[in-house]
Amino acid sequence: MSTAPFPGPYPMGIPHALSEHLTAATVRRRAKSKIHVIRRQPSMQQGQALLSLGHAIEYLIDSRLHRSDEAQAKSDTEASQILMRLSREVFAECREIVPIRRMLQRWLGGLFSSNW
Repeated sequence: MSTAPFPGPYPMGIPHALSEHLTAATVRRRAKSKIHVIRRQPSMQQGQALLSLGHAIEYLIDSRLHRSDEAQAKSDTEASQILMRLSREVFAECREIVPIRRMLQRWLGGLFSSNW
C-alpha cells in the first residue's frame, strides 16, 4: 500500500508565497511598517455565533456551486455578504488581547509624549 499523494491539479506542499509569508524577514518588515495583528478573545456566546455564521456562509457558498439559476445565485450572494458582515461585527465586539510589549510601548509613548 502506497502512502504517496494522488497527483492532482492542486499542489500538496506549502505554496511559495505562503512559505515566504512565514519567514522572519517578513515579520521584521511588518514590525517596521507598524502593522499589528489584532487578536481577540470571544466569549462563549460570541464563539458560538462566529461558528454558526461560518457554517451558514460555507453552506451558502457550497450550495451555490451546484446551482445554475441566476436569480437564486444573486440572492445567495447577497445573503452570504450579509452573513459575512454580521460575522465581522461579532468579531469586532470580542475583547482585544493586547500583548504586554505593546501595552508597555503605549504606556511609555504616552509618558514621553506628555513630558516633552
